[in-house]
Amino acid sequence: MQPSSTQGSRRLLVLLCLNISLFLLLPAHASGGRPNVLWLIAEDMGQELGCYGYPIKTPNIDRLAREGTQFSRAFCSSPICSPSRSAFSTGMYATAIHAQDHRTAQDLKRKLPAGVKTIPKWFEQNGYHTSLMGNPKTDWNFLFSNKEYMGTDWSQRKTGQPFFAMYNFLEPHRWGWSKWPDLATHLDPDTVPVPPIYPDGPVMRQSIAKYMDFIIEMDRKVGLVLDRLEEEGLSDNTIIFFFGDNGRTIYRGKQWLYDEGMNVPLIARYPGLFEPGSVNDELISLIDLAPSSLSLAGCPVPEKMQGKVRFGEDAAPRAKYVFASRDLSDQTQDRIRAARDKRYKYIRNYRPEAGYAASPYLLKTHPEYTEARQAYELGELDEKQSLFFQSRKPEEELYDIEADPWETKNLAEQREYGDVLQRMRAALNQWITESGDVVLSEP
Repeated sequence: MQPSSTQGSRRLLVLLCLNISLFLLLPAHASGGRPNVLWLIAEDMGQELGCYGYPIKTPNIDRLAREGTQFSRAFCSSPICSPSRSAFSTGMYATAIHAQDHRTAQDLKRKLPAGVKTIPKWFEQNGYHTSLMGNPKTDWNFLFSNKEYMGTDWSQRKTGQPFFAMYNFLEPHRWGWSKWPDLATHLDPDTVPVPPIYPDGPVMRQSIAKYMDFIIEMDRKVGLVLDRLEEEGLSDNTIIFFFGDNGRTIYRGKQWLYDEGMNVPLIARYPGLFEPGSVNDELISLIDLAPSSLSLAGCPVPEKMQGKVRFGEDAAPRAKYVFASRDLSDQTQDRIRAARDKRYKYIRNYRPEAGYAASPYLLKTHPEYTEARQAYELGELDEKQSLFFQSRKPEEELYDIEADPWETKNLAEQREYGDVLQRMRAALNQWITESGDVVLSEP
């Protein structure tokens, strides 16, 4: 018996309503919309946030973590801003594009290799509006045009056009400490936690308290951005990555390849993709954000990008290691490479005789270093606190991060860790070769 035309019409109407309902329930990336992509970048900040268990009130970033995924093992590929930003803005290791120094003199900067562009240029090529917002910092160690970004705010895009925006916060960089010396003090220096690798002195406590004050200020500004997205109806169709460009600016952090200088916060939010309130402990490098952002936006990932897609249907296999480099830092010459897996860190010092030389910038801007140095010369530091003031670095360093999170017990010469040492050596050697480290390949 054939159904009547009335029955067929009703059935068609039911199916149509069902399809519409399912469509409305899908997140933007599943329904075929082109998502916006927003990078929120803190400057010189480790994982000192409430959501990471640190004793500080950061309600807005904590809210972002509750609504998305927090990554515990995210690492920059260089522990200082210009090579790190050169890397994550291109999806390339700084050592592969002659961008490894901080900073490269203007007359020594080179053009990017063929097939390599900055992330805003790749998005622009795919029809996105691109903007550099907040602190207008690029800090790239290569030659680039003054048209890398199309504007200074996503409001400048055409109607219906998706956007990519890089929103830089100055905080908690020390430059802001002198620019805004009267910023309200939120924390009593006597109450802040002092890591065991640092001497517990009044200047150290003041520096940590000021650092935390500026994180609180940055959190306030993050809240303003999140509120604006909500007010403009953009929250559900905007992929957000919040991260730090390198580790925190205490003297054994920024500039060095210990976790204090490499391990950065990373929080991702996009409804339907990142599970709310989840914590991911897989290894991820900041150079993975460029290809991952393009992939999630439905844009082709450039073949030459060294970073890997880490999210979505096209995600690469889980990383076994992350790698990092340190070369010239301000006026201080050095050459260091590192490999890290989930448990161990291997550091190779090519110039061990350089010790832990303090740059003029550090001496000028880190008063807690001067306090600690004086305490060392007076014999007032313990063994862990004294490590940074030795005249020579070990040629190799190996640390068990689970047992020794502050990386103070070097296992490189202990026989029982020989297999681990060989494995980490081999991983670093392979990365140096395969990534095309331009420094180590030069005669």
